[in-house]
Amino acid sequence: LYDEHISPDKKFETFIEKNYKKFPIYSKQSFKSDNGVWLPYGLLFRYYKKGDEPGNDKIIKINEDLWTKYNDPLSGSLGIYQNLMLSDVLRSYAFARQEIGFWMAKKGYIFEAEKHLLEAKRLYPQDLDSNIILAQVYIIQKRCHDSKRETEEVISKNPDDADSLLVLSINYAVCFKDEVKAREYQALYESKRHGRETELRLL
Repeated sequence: LYDEHISPDKKFETFIEKNYKKFPIYSKQSFKSDNGVWLPYGLLFRYYKKGDEPGNDKIIKINEDLWTKYNDPLSGSLGIYQNLMLSDVLRSYAFARQEIGFWMAKKGYIFEAEKHLLEAKRLYPQDLDSNIILAQVYIIQKRCHDSKRETEEVISKNPDDADSLLVLSINYAVCFKDEVKAREYQALYESKRHGRETELRLL
């Protein structure tokens, strides 16, 4: 396992293979894997081999049960006083809420996803990814103006954000049925993202 000639990815896969049947495997972040999947599990992710994954309803129940057991991090001193170390707690909670919200939205649990994404925004409004995902959730719900509000909030905080322009274009095309505006924002998106990759998480 500690042979310097073995790649880190291979070492990681070997570690999982040796321990999977003995212990549940958790991580603060997910990883790409050819043999399994990392699923949201409260504040963490849990690894499941392909074929072992619980059904969607079971995953949702697990997560909802876990979130009822956590304290609201803003209910204590974090709601009044924050420093760099303490604010990282809020970021971790918000990221976990965002991940389960994104997963739920991808699986079609739109209203459940909205709840978690709103919590992610409340806990850590600096992370604009929550707005972008929430804007897409609102498009699916045909809440065109709510989606527009989320993308405009992103643009007001970061005028150079290209992802918000693409979602705004989709909103005008799919929800508002305004092809002129959709093409306008698509062109703006193309000009903003020219020469760089985007990591937009589309539903």
